[in-house]
Amino acid sequence: MDNTSTQQIPTDNTLVSKDTNKKILKKQKIVILVLTVTAIITLIFSIYLLYRNNILNKQVNELMKSPTTGASDNKVGDVSSLTPTPNKLNNTDSQDRNLTHKQVDSCSTDGCLFVKEDTPEGFAKIQGYFFEYEADDWGTLTTCTGLVVTGGNETLIAHFNDWIENGNNLNKYIDEKLVVNIYTESLDKSTQNLIISSTINNQVELGVVRITPVGRGASTCSNVIDIVSAKPVPN
Repeated sequence: MDNTSTQQIPTDNTLVSKDTNKKILKKQKIVILVLTVTAIITLIFSIYLLYRNNILNKQVNELMKSPTTGASDNKVGDVSSLTPTPNKLNNTDSQDRNLTHKQVDSCSTDGCLFVKEDTPEGFAKIQGYFFEYEADDWGTLTTCTGLVVTGGNETLIAHFNDWIENGNNLNKYIDEKLVVNIYTESLDKSTQNLIISSTINNQVELGVVRITPVGRGASTCSNVIDIVSAKPVPN
């Protein structure tokens, strides 16, 4: 009797199992590869963002250290550091005519006015003395506070005169004197007292900012200038 061992022949099920294992291993390798590539890309992107953030921080620090940040330390009324483009009213250049605002004169500590639609805006100085008067305010008699203007920025004064002649009653002539409405309630007490105590013989110089005219329906006591400085005029 032959004792030779019998060789086992693979069945169909065994072959299918091996193919399945190979496919699973292949898919696992693909998944691992994709995850690895994604992790590398994420790491590179994170490094790039960190690099850009460092650059931005350096730029911000340089801007904070630049001399221009000192401009905010200027006191109200200090226009000595202003260097605007010299576009004056008599400039007829076509490019200048397209500007929204036109500079009246060169800026200085005495004034810096621009004209928009024939209305001056900006900083200027006027002088005069305090004056109270009664006026009709929509049917109610009220007391207004103003400044009898005796001198100061010619452009601003001429504008106030033209305004009155054109029928605006926020500023007016009283006893043939130009009176400009002022508001002192928001000023500190010492400045208020300086202005209110001023007289024709002890006048005051005001640094004012010409603000945009108020709309229709404004009170007859409304003001179109904000007071930013005040000092007595030497006799």
